[in-house]
Amino acid sequence: MKKVFYIAAAAALGLMSSCTEELDQKAPTGLAPDGKFYIDVTVTNPSADTRTVFDPATYEVSWLDTDEIGAVIFDGTDYTLHKFTKGESGNKFGTETFTPVAGTEYTWYLLYPYDEEFMVADGKTVAPVVNISSGSQSEAGDAGHVDTPIYGTAVSTGIEAPKVEMFHLATIIKVAVTNSTADDVVLSEISLAADETAALTGTYGLDFVTGAMTASETSASAEVALSGISVAPGEEAVFYVPCAPFATESPVIASVTAGDKVYSSPKTASSYDFKAGYVYPTTIDCNPIAIKGSAVPDGQASLQPATENPAVYAWLGNLTAGKLSVVMPEGVVVPENPAFGETASYTLSSSFEYEIPSEGQYRVVLNTETREISVYDPATDLKPFSVTWYKDADPDKYPNPHTTVVENKLWYVGAGAGWNATGNEILFTPSIADPQVLILDIQPGVDSDRRMRGGQTKFSIEAGAEFDAGGGDGVEVFNQSDWFLGSIREDNDGDGLDDTQNTNITIPYGTDKKGVWSDMYGGYDVRESWWNFGFWPDYIIMDLRHMKFLMDERYKW
Repeated sequence: MKKVFYIAAAAALGLMSSCTEELDQKAPTGLAPDGKFYIDVTVTNPSADTRTVFDPATYEVSWLDTDEIGAVIFDGTDYTLHKFTKGESGNKFGTETFTPVAGTEYTWYLLYPYDEEFMVADGKTVAPVVNISSGSQSEAGDAGHVDTPIYGTAVSTGIEAPKVEMFHLATIIKVAVTNSTADDVVLSEISLAADETAALTGTYGLDFVTGAMTASETSASAEVALSGISVAPGEEAVFYVPCAPFATESPVIASVTAGDKVYSSPKTASSYDFKAGYVYPTTIDCNPIAIKGSAVPDGQASLQPATENPAVYAWLGNLTAGKLSVVMPEGVVVPENPAFGETASYTLSSSFEYEIPSEGQYRVVLNTETREISVYDPATDLKPFSVTWYKDADPDKYPNPHTTVVENKLWYVGAGAGWNATGNEILFTPSIADPQVLILDIQPGVDSDRRMRGGQTKFSIEAGAEFDAGGGDGVEVFNQSDWFLGSIREDNDGDGLDDTQNTNITIPYGTDKKGVWSDMYGGYDVRESWWNFGFWPDYIIMDLRHMKFLMDERYKW
């Protein structure tokens, strides 16, 4: 039966705060009663964040059962490569391809993980090749599967087991990904990007004596493929990106890919020296824009993309007296004019704070396309759409006006409402970016009874308005409020003037007006200006501030 020669390996791992610790040599040495060979383990700078974890009570390093170490052994004449695999317990690694000879002095060159590219050239020289790449991770926090290269050397004589001390060749970027959105986020990749002069990954030749690596192929980026890892709202997932040691004076950006979106970390400091065996943390928030500061409940809240414009992010809620910053992945927003209620261009810097003077409801609106920001306090906040109108649009004959405030509902009238005298009420959701933008988003099986029918349709801003118009007729009921939203007026008779009556615009199914922004008109003289829809809308956005609308039918009902 073949003898099996065992070695044990300890990783020299560490955080920036770690200090070197020499341990007493208490592990078993030499030939054991079971006929196997063991070695003492010297561990320097143990760290729970790196590839292995050392237990000083048992002198064991927490390797995986599938771990393999490559060992090139020099017997004074030839070099031979052997694969040592994890034993049944402890730090034991064994092979059946090597049997020591009594009295022979051996020099050991060890490299984890085992790679056939760790070669012996002509049996005369050691030609180790180290690949530092990112690979993949199958679950969050899976530090045990960060296969960063570890190397070491040792000397032994005959059947004496060598004492092995191994050292990390890679640095690790620890990326904590937070999901501050309202939905699950499924991650597919973590990546790092640095200045093109930095070498984050690559193939290197290794000098076993000095531990120095000579690059043959390098890249200024590093990627870790993630197997569709889902992060729930409010949860955090941690990943580890191995890199070659590097120094840079340019920002290093960590990014995470989730579907068609990419979220990035804030920029690092202007200068970093990333050393082997150290772990450097960074964070990514899957909602790329947030408000932070002492004025914000819980210290932080996420801005949400506006339905009507994905380039606009907004937040509406209560603040207390204190400080407020608007933070993007690339930096903190600095407005050209920080006055409440003003729309201002912004730049990005390392810090800026709004002064929130008192408790109340505030609104933050940021347009990433135009690079503008608005912060509204209770006194300057945007107001819902309102109309002050006169009977028959004739203030001379009917001097008493009536004011209608449109908060979250309109009434649709016409064929779509079965020609009901007061129309059918339709409830909208105001946009958090602008209360004058009303949104209807109907989902199949959820609220399908709220769908508008097709046909000749317009909107009333109020049903059953009751007031004295001042014409001597006393209090009257205006069934459809006499103020409507309808099709834009057009010149139908060719006289060069806008017609005020009987202006019908047909929007058949499949037309280029379906699902795109179109103009609309509001007023008393829209009584007979209809949209004629050839479909039943399940998605409507009414931008009353700019008198534009979008309607679409997205589902097969």
